[in-house]
Amino acid sequence: MTNKPIDKIKHHTGQWSKGYKRRLLTEFHKLWRSKSSGFYGLGYIATFIYFEVMAFFKEIIEFDFSFSGIIGQIITQLISFSIQTIINTVQAIIWPFTFIHYMSAVPGFLLLAAGYFIHAWVSKKWDLDELVRIKSVDMSEVESVLNYCFNESDSQDIKLTKTMQDAFNGKFNRIQPQALPKEWQALLEKAENHQLEEWRHYPRACLALLLLLKVFTTEDNKFTNSYADEVLKEALHLELEEELHWKMQVVIYGFWLKSDQEKNKVKAQNKIRKLRKHCEKDPKNQFKYFVNTLNIAL
Repeated sequence: MTNKPIDKIKHHTGQWSKGYKRRLLTEFHKLWRSKSSGFYGLGYIATFIYFEVMAFFKEIIEFDFSFSGIIGQIITQLISFSIQTIINTVQAIIWPFTFIHYMSAVPGFLLLAAGYFIHAWVSKKWDLDELVRIKSVDMSEVESVLNYCFNESDSQDIKLTKTMQDAFNGKFNRIQPQALPKEWQALLEKAENHQLEEWRHYPRACLALLLLLKVFTTEDNKFTNSYADEVLKEALHLELEEELHWKMQVVIYGFWLKSDQEKNKVKAQNKIRKLRKHCEKDPKNQFKYFVNTLNIAL
């Protein structure tokens, strides 16, 4: 006989740990993908580590290993090292100037420029997941979810599934498992149990995860929706404009419109209005039809 309260505590502790690791990796992923922030961040880390290591070895060399006054020496060295750490932090914050100062102006500037362009090329060519060996996402699963909810044609007759409309209208009626494709049943269970953490920093996968959690809900709506809100917050930090079709962006901002916070609703409305201005390639009535289908009031 299992102890249910203890099992619940263990489960939520495990989920929190997994979620924390994912959030940390997501922050690194955003840093890596950003050309300017990524380059600055990597330089900051490298500079700080370099000065800290040099300061540590300097303190070791200067330390008198005799037994006389050893406690006083330790305290003195700790204070000295702490002060040096503060100085190192400042030097790391302004590391481009520090680098140019140590390398002299022209060579330092040229090396900085070369480093920036190399980082931009590497970060574009190699995904962070491959570098740190994060579990990859099966994009065929992701596309299966998206294609189920979207008609990707550019014709005016855009159709959304009834379930998606119900989700935006606040009707969270669970679909019977037999109504879903067979391969989706296991996928839906994984989404409900928060076992698709690796999806959360890919915009398309993030949207698919939101659709799974928001449209195909379970009896445990409160817990599922709470997790979906976490995914939504993360999705809004990703590069939606570069990765998602405007229809998919509207869906994400449409979910945001259901937020309890008024400022989020205003931001979401402004985002959708801005999207409309940038959708010149698509007929305006198509955009209006799509938004109206989702029952989004602008």
